[in-house]
Amino acid sequence: MPREIITLQLGQCGNQIGFEFWKQLCAEHGISPEGIVEEFATEGTDRKDVFFYQADDEHYIPRAVLLDLEPRVSTIMSASTTTLRYPGYMNNDLIGLIASLIPKNVMVSTGRDRQTNHCYIAILNIIQGEVDPTQVHKSLQRIRERKLANFIPWGPASIQVALSRKSPYLPSAHRVSGLMMANHTSISSLFESSCQQYDKLRKREAFLEQFRKEDIFKENFDELDRSREVVQELIDEYHAATRPDYISWGTQEQ
Repeated sequence: MPREIITLQLGQCGNQIGFEFWKQLCAEHGISPEGIVEEFATEGTDRKDVFFYQADDEHYIPRAVLLDLEPRVSTIMSASTTTLRYPGYMNNDLIGLIASLIPKNVMVSTGRDRQTNHCYIAILNIIQGEVDPTQVHKSLQRIRERKLANFIPWGPASIQVALSRKSPYLPSAHRVSGLMMANHTSISSLFESSCQQYDKLRKREAFLEQFRKEDIFKENFDELDRSREVVQELIDEYHAATRPDYISWGTQEQ
């Protein structure tokens, strides 16, 4: 099943967002609520098979698993996958998008630095519509030359741009629209807040009775504590990424 995606929708919130997401995809690809391609939708110009499975009766079926509305969230989910469904000459697979956003360091964490100057690790811009590539290039050059965005000190300013066509079946009030996805070290503050809240609840042993009903937590809560450690390691790595010595991060003795 190459270059195909299965979506998971969990709980009431997940399914409501998923409903809007699939409605948006059907509208963009000219697929009716019954799973039939509309007469005005031309074949071969897009890749419906990324998210849909075409059954023997020619119906398009969402490739999704539902385990249990916000239109803006569904729009973001839709925009982040446009380069997969309307491929261009670059950024036409999921690996290419993720690899540019998340430079993976396999080393182990070291000390923490509370005085953090947060910065961008990478930025991915997906632009839909009628765009002049030369204008995009000039804008990127101006951002880099004037240092309008604070980037990591140990690597180049990674600003990726993927140009994508708009759906020909969905009317839009805007000639150009876009989505920016950024890997920024300031996200660590949210993880720190979650850890602090967890520590308070863990110290008070609040809400633990419900967990004790599960077999995995009958003896202890090591699984929860290990999960907390994983989040802490992620926080440490984001803090380390703000320093020039991040390349050698984790090589020192613990």
